[in-house]
Amino acid sequence: MVKRKLVAFILFLVPFSVIGQSIEVGLTGGGSYYIGDLNPSKHFLGTDFAFGAVARYNQNTRWAFKFNVLYAKVKGSDQTSGFQPDRGLSFESTVLEAGAHAEFNFLSYFTGSKRNSISPFIFAGLSLIYFNPTSGGTALRSLGTEGQNVGFDGRKAYSTISAAIPFGIGVKFSLSKRLCLTAE
Repeated sequence: MVKRKLVAFILFLVPFSVIGQSIEVGLTGGGSYYIGDLNPSKHFLGTDFAFGAVARYNQNTRWAFKFNVLYAKVKGSDQTSGFQPDRGLSFESTVLEAGAHAEFNFLSYFTGSKRNSISPFIFAGLSLIYFNPTSGGTALRSLGTEGQNVGFDGRKAYSTISAAIPFGIGVKFSLSKRLCLTAE
C-alpha cells in the first residue's frame, strides 16, 4: 500500500504532456525548369510539369518532418533561350528527387483545425537527386560534356547522383478535417 502511494505521489510530481501526433500523406505538383549555361536568365522558359508524393509527420503544432519523392523533367537549348544560338547545344533530363525536410510553423497549425487553420512556415533539409542528361537520345555523361574528358586523362565521368540542401518558405491552409493545401 505504501509503494502504491509513493508511486502515485511521484507520478503526480512528474509533468506529463500529451501531444497529438499525426501523419499526413499526399500528392504534390508544380513546375520545373532549367537555369544554367544554356539558359542563364529566362525564368520559366521550357517549364514542364513536376509531381510527387509527400509524407509529413507532425510532431506538434509547430514542428513537422516531411519526406518526399519527386519526378521532373528539365531541358535547355541555345536555340530556345537565344543565348549563343550559333553554339547549338541542347539537353534534356529526367530528375528524380528523394528528400527529408524539417518545417517550422510560425503559427500554431494542424490540419482540421478551425482556429489554427493557416500558418506561414520555413523549411530546410537534405535531398538526393538522380539525373542523366541526354541530347537527341545520346547520353551526354559518357561524352565528357562537362570537361572531364572521359578516357583521355583518366578522370571519371560526373556522378548522376547529387545532394542538395533545399530550403524555403511556404504557407499551409487547412481546407477541411482531412485536407490541407501547402504552397512553398
